[in-house]
Amino acid sequence: MVRQAYFKKLRVAFDHYKDKVFGSGGHQKWKKAKAIFAKLGVSRLRESFYRWKRNDDKLNLLQDMYYSGPVRAEGWEADREFLNLVEFMRSEGFTDDECEQIADRVKSKD
Repeated sequence: MVRQAYFKKLRVAFDHYKDKVFGSGGHQKWKKAKAIFAKLGVSRLRESFYRWKRNDDKLNLLQDMYYSGPVRAEGWEADREFLNLVEFMRSEGFTDDECEQIADRVKSKD
């Protein structure tokens, strides 16, 4: 409750200042203040956009590394070698049950 009252007073004070800055008064000081206030708003908006862009680039890099990074490529290579080994065992005369037992033993060591 105290916090809400504080924010209300702060908002009223800020609105009063903004009215003075952006008001219809022709005083030179207020025109300069209006220009400075507008530049601050634009620069902060631009800074927010750049911060969002950097964070988005980091997330994209993270996703790229997860889906196609070097660790993932090693896993694909290991899977391919494992399947080639199973095919080689079948061509050498091992039964399907023996191939599955050996495959289970190899996978459990991972």
